[in-house]
Amino acid sequence: MENLTEREKSVLWAIIQSYMVSPEPVGSGSIAKMSNFDISPATIRNVMADLEESGYLTHPHTSAGRIPTDKAYRIYVNSILSEDGINPAKLDAEALSLEREPASIEELLKQTTRFLSRKSHNMGIISAPKINFVTLKHIEFIRLKKQHILAIIIGESGLVENKVINTEEDILQGELDKVRNFINESFHGSTLPEIKRKLREMLLEDKRNFDELVEKAMKLSNLMFSFSGEGEIYYDGTSNLIEEPEFSGTEEMKKLLSAFEEKSLILKILDKCLAANGVTIYIGAEASIGEMADLSIIAATYKKGDKAIGTLGVLGPKRMNYSMVIPIVNYTAKTVSELLTQS
Repeated sequence: MENLTEREKSVLWAIIQSYMVSPEPVGSGSIAKMSNFDISPATIRNVMADLEESGYLTHPHTSAGRIPTDKAYRIYVNSILSEDGINPAKLDAEALSLEREPASIEELLKQTTRFLSRKSHNMGIISAPKINFVTLKHIEFIRLKKQHILAIIIGESGLVENKVINTEEDILQGELDKVRNFINESFHGSTLPEIKRKLREMLLEDKRNFDELVEKAMKLSNLMFSFSGEGEIYYDGTSNLIEEPEFSGTEEMKKLLSAFEEKSLILKILDKCLAANGVTIYIGAEASIGEMADLSIIAATYKKGDKAIGTLGVLGPKRMNYSMVIPIVNYTAKTVSELLTQS
């Protein structure tokens, strides 16, 4: 707690919780009226001045009240994460309403964002599974024109990825069909990295009567594996954010809409979270993205088996109710992982 006294912590927590309810600068008088405070407004003002000097509070020039800084939210969130009581099992029965048998992976993703939006009263977001982690159900190669091939990858979860491959040599459709059959028969249920590794091992073995076929499969898989597209993101609940008072101004609205239009900004954050375990939280400027300075994101990875294949979470104002949203995100990630693993 960076040596915060119990009194400083109590005052800071009261300001944060008051600001979560209403984004108005909090004064010492309103803090003093709270039932758990038995100190005078003058004492509270002194504590607030110390907290401001330490970087936990700031105040608009037009108001005597204070508002929390990113630093304040961070210390508050860290305290929540250290508590034993944050358990998704505490969610009520209505919260456990994700359908158990979605028709497709796309429907599951859309369903998840609706669930997150509805339960958090913010924006629910989810990144589609990374194609490199999807297990192969079927692959198809279509020769479009000389040295241009359309690869269609269908994952066992239902994810479909299309990619145009540019090759140095011209491969005829008959040869592509042989490579397709070979990959589908040999590597069903494998991921692209696993296919690439197994093909490399095959090439190293001696006396293979289909070396040329394996070599062509290896070249095509290398080109597919190098795919670095932007990826897909689903979200729901934009209206929840637009209705928040802090985004009612023209400039604030422009920033908010800019963040949504540039989905690469949100994907950049979600990709950072993909390598992390458990819940990851970026508060305001911590995301290092100007358009996100007034927002926080609470995210968690979802998995198929033991492999993290995407990220889901909630995007909202920095004053969002973290103690409510964190377990919702945690629970949703575990549920989506279970659904994908069982499919």
